[in-house]
Amino acid sequence: RLLFASVYHHGGHHLAAIAGAEKLIAHHAEQADFAQGERRLFDLVRDPGERLDILEQPGHAPFVARAVAAYAEAARPVGHARTVEFTPDQLEALRALGYGD
Repeated sequence: RLLFASVYHHGGHHLAAIAGAEKLIAHHAEQADFAQGERRLFDLVRDPGERLDILEQPGHAPFVARAVAAYAEAARPVGHARTVEFTPDQLEALRALGYGD
């Protein structure tokens, strides 16, 4: 099972995918995407300080491929945006909660 985290910080998108001891991180200046940009992989059990990038070591390609594919699936749009019309009562209730027009 994969856990994803995403944040926009200091001019770029930072992503993380964690499963078991493996943590894949990616940084891309323009978009949140594991398939592009700088990627690093860490073993959180052997290297909890995340100092040794093991991305190029043998045996990790299946995890990286699974993380990239799972994030692409999770991040894909699920439908088209649509306009929702509120009744006057609903609008008044929203205004009472502090939401404006």
